[in-house]
Amino acid sequence: MTDTFSSYAMRNVPRYTSYPTAPHFNAGVTDAIYSDWLGALSPRDSLSLYLHVPYCREMCHYCGCYTKATRQEAPLLSYAKTLGQELELVADHLKTPGQVRHIHWGGGTPSLLPEQSLLDLAGMMRVLFDLSPDIEHAIELDPRYVSASLAETLVTMGVNRASLGVQDFDPTVQVAIGRVQSYDLVKTATERLRHAGLAALNFDLMYGLPEQSLETIRDTVARTVELNPGRIALFGYAHVPWMKKHQRLIDESRLPSAAERLALAEAARADLLSAGYLAIGLDHFARPDDSMAIAEQQGELRR
Repeated sequence: MTDTFSSYAMRNVPRYTSYPTAPHFNAGVTDAIYSDWLGALSPRDSLSLYLHVPYCREMCHYCGCYTKATRQEAPLLSYAKTLGQELELVADHLKTPGQVRHIHWGGGTPSLLPEQSLLDLAGMMRVLFDLSPDIEHAIELDPRYVSASLAETLVTMGVNRASLGVQDFDPTVQVAIGRVQSYDLVKTATERLRHAGLAALNFDLMYGLPEQSLETIRDTVARTVELNPGRIALFGYAHVPWMKKHQRLIDESRLPSAAERLALAEAARADLLSAGYLAIGLDHFARPDDSMAIAEQQGELRR
């Protein structure tokens, strides 16, 4: 364990799932400025497309994402139509763009969009943009909603990497965070994806959750290793009930202390390294044969 990682696990720092990070966004970036940025892109500039779907079937207690719960089809269909309009707007403002090298669907649970909507949007991107032959096309999935039909649809869309929100396999922890999904359910989801031809899988795990112990988190890591994902993200839970009101459903007295939180992170990290995964940055791990690990070893890894 490095001093850097120990310091990171003990501190509150900005999430860096986007770049620039969220605190750097401001109202000074107007539609005109954004339009100028798009128009200034040249064939030398490679592009990435991110499609955010802010809907889930239900809200998990720990969630810090921008999403809302819905069980209705109408808002999903409406939102898919809006995404299509946004894709057309962006494409119209690009004068001489380069190739799209990355597509990422995030949320929320983007796979809640009707399968035909997913296919239509993927087809629009093929028409509107120049997609690189070696594009990484990734999607975030809730393993509770991965059907065999969805797995086939994702492959038809050209998706070649999927990230599954696992968090923790312990039943007591799952009840505490409002995300009940058995090991067998997650195993079935991974089998469906692999059977359809989608072999590049990521698992998201979390430490610092209520009811977690060294025993439970080490068991979660062991079960994760059994399922053999190519990449694993190990995130620290951020308890911010003043920002995310649904987090008030979590009993704060059951959260680990700062010292316990660090011990959880260290134990999970040590077991992942012992299992043969390579550490990439502060909280990501990859099998040695994964493209991220290979790029890191060759000094070619870029954000």
